[in-house]
Amino acid sequence: MDALGRGVIVLPGQEAPDGWAAAARVAIDDTVMRDPAGVADVLHAHWACRQPVVVEVGVDADELRAAEVETAAPYSLAPGFEFARERLYFVARSNNYDSRSGRLVWGPAIEARRLGAGESAEGDVVLPDGRVAWCDGGPRAGSIDVPDGHVLVHRVRLDEGSLEPDRAAPPGGALAPD
Repeated sequence: MDALGRGVIVLPGQEAPDGWAAAARVAIDDTVMRDPAGVADVLHAHWACRQPVVVEVGVDADELRAAEVETAAPYSLAPGFEFARERLYFVARSNNYDSRSGRLVWGPAIEARRLGAGESAEGDVVLPDGRVAWCDGGPRAGSIDVPDGHVLVHRVRLDEGSLEPDRAAPPGGALAPD
């Protein structure tokens, strides 16, 4: 479903799967790992706008996902302090299929099945109550139109151990004049 804006992770030199040939390609290599903020910004923009991207991961996955540590007192850090590599890891994988093995793997659907959902030919999974669901890895802001009768389960819900679908928020009212 194109509205979800999913990308794909590949190995260096690996051809992008069908559907991603025209997508921007962003590499994560040893140079990026030494200063990840710039590439994290690029991938964050793709994630936030739901623009498909091909992420070429040329570093060890354990190095990419390793926790960062800062020993300085929190009050001594600049307001813009961040763990840039952890943000890079998040935006590199949260709304992207993994194709490094040669087949597309959608992590949120794997998690949904672990929680009790079933296989689906129409969406990502079928919920235990029979509804077809799409497992969303993109930003939570805005709304995604899904086919009639289908629902959207956000990865945040999956991380919480829930298969509860998101609900569309009703249109907001006018703000108070003050």
